[in-house]
Amino acid sequence: MEIVGHNAFSFLNSKAVVKQIVQQCAGLPLAVVTVAGSLKGSVNVDEWEIALEELRECTKGSTSDGIFKRLKFSYDRLNDTRLQNCLLYCALFPEDRLIKRDSLIEYLKAEEIIEEKNTRQFQIKKGLKLNSIPDEEYWKDDVVKVSLMYNNVTDIPPSIIQSPKCLTLFTLLLCKNPLHIVSDHFFLYMTGLHVLDLSYTKIKKLPESVSDLVNLTVLLLKRCEDLKNVPSLAKLKGLRKLDFFGAGINEVPQGMEMLVKLRYLDFRSSRLKFMPDGVLCKLCNLQYLSLMCHSYTPRIKVEELAYFRKLETFHVLIDDIYNFTKYARFVEKGGLTNYKLLEVPSIGVRGDNIVSLGECNLSERILLPEDVDDLFIYHCDINARDL
Repeated sequence: MEIVGHNAFSFLNSKAVVKQIVQQCAGLPLAVVTVAGSLKGSVNVDEWEIALEELRECTKGSTSDGIFKRLKFSYDRLNDTRLQNCLLYCALFPEDRLIKRDSLIEYLKAEEIIEEKNTRQFQIKKGLKLNSIPDEEYWKDDVVKVSLMYNNVTDIPPSIIQSPKCLTLFTLLLCKNPLHIVSDHFFLYMTGLHVLDLSYTKIKKLPESVSDLVNLTVLLLKRCEDLKNVPSLAKLKGLRKLDFFGAGINEVPQGMEMLVKLRYLDFRSSRLKFMPDGVLCKLCNLQYLSLMCHSYTPRIKVEELAYFRKLETFHVLIDDIYNFTKYARFVEKGGLTNYKLLEVPSIGVRGDNIVSLGECNLSERILLPEDVDDLFIYHCDINARDL
């Protein structure tokens, strides 16, 4: 009822038709939910009866593959390539793990889910406790998405596999593996790759062949705490999302100023120490920027903020209290939806629209953004009348 809507029972004999459809689903909850979803909002008895007949036809004589045929029936009735791709994408995740909504949306946004109906292959070996990646026969020419997440793969040395020839590969998910070595040439023939996720691995060095992934739009390196070396990113001019959250990187990768299409840049909890002048001002399309690093949060010049016309989320450590008012004015004029202005690193505050001031002299009047939600002041010389 919650899925198909109460209007589904407004036509004559509707309950009988619905009951027969449920019976054709063989009591499989997933099949019932997906078929019901495909008929949501329909109050035309003919449409329901046609759906029942099609369901009977497609499951006729089915035994072991019954659930597949019932799900395919629902898939075909979605009549929307984007929705069909959403359903297919869920198959990349382990069946015994909860799929986080935000994680799924992140991947779907990365791929834009605007593709023609795809008959090429998905290769899925997630959560199987594999100790090594599959051999070369696995990496076929027509593969477009590969998921090896949640396994026990520790290395990808040249001796196991040279350079898989997967020119059509669009998505590669290697996250959640204890991976610490990847051959420098592993990505050499994956030039069509758009999404690469190496998050939550133990890699110390990003392979040199990543530098030539010219079609890459998303590079996720979250919680790669041992990562120290990243090759030049100068050729990745189509990159839109670059995530170093919690990574061990301590300097800006070479060529980052060339990433002019970048929308999302996250250095939160990383070990970045310094942001070279003239890099951020080239990234004028940024919508999300976080420089709240581990303990060496790089300071940026207030003058560079003028280039961020599209910025929505901004997390930064202020270089000194005298520039605080300039940052506050930028926040108000820029129309940000989320900001954190911290005067000291490693404060550990959570939430949106936060200002935190510590160990500074507040004897002079300062300006606070009008929409600040939380204000933290500690160990400061303060004159409350000047706030």
